[in-house]
Amino acid sequence: MIIFRKNDILYSAMPMYHSAAGAALTGNALCEGIPMVSRNKFSAKQFWNDCCSHNVTCAQYIGEIARYLYYTPECEAEKKHTVRMMFGNGMRPEIWQKFTERFGIKQIGEFYGSTEGNCSTMNYSNKVGSVGFVSVLFPSLIPLVVIKVDEHTRAPLRDPKTGLALPCETGEAGELIGKIEKGHPVRDFHGYADKNATEQKIVSNVWSTGDMWFRSGDIFIMDEFGWLYFKDRAGDTFRWKEER
Repeated sequence: MIIFRKNDILYSAMPMYHSAAGAALTGNALCEGIPMVSRNKFSAKQFWNDCCSHNVTCAQYIGEIARYLYYTPECEAEKKHTVRMMFGNGMRPEIWQKFTERFGIKQIGEFYGSTEGNCSTMNYSNKVGSVGFVSVLFPSLIPLVVIKVDEHTRAPLRDPKTGLALPCETGEAGELIGKIEKGHPVRDFHGYADKNATEQKIVSNVWSTGDMWFRSGDIFIMDEFGWLYFKDRAGDTFRWKEER
């Protein structure tokens, strides 16, 4: 859940048919009565001008948008805007700090999730590079785990004695999975129209015999404190044309 305020003005140049803009942005605007500004097509050159013209306080990014903005020539509008928070997915760790310093952004709301999945997390604490936090003291609060998988087949590796999955060590890359709890509003997984596709997204017997977990298909590492860091996408990726 992204935390907006009643006096915020939201901005996105993302397509509304995608949940990133359609739910995270438009959904909040409709349900909470928060003003929203949109643009037909993303423009790195016009981004800060748009924010200034409409007194934007929270702006959305996804993928490489933050990098496109960072590598545009400096402009007057980038210092005059009122944006307090940028939120989205894909802020590269190597530009994160430089981005916030150049544009004067006080908070980055980097999050991770998928429309059908149950592995949603968000970084509320400006932890550079992280997509969210899982308590190492109370892991059942957010039942997400990084497990070891075969490098080539992506099949979960298992303990030869118990047959259960193997959790990754601190800092070790593996696949992020989320526990499926039937009937739970955010932890359930309803599957796809294609039964085979549904079965491929579920792994059983992870921590105990008979349990079921949703496979995100994405590679993460977790540090000793429980911060999650996205490393790679194991499945298909998509690239969109951008306007510079």
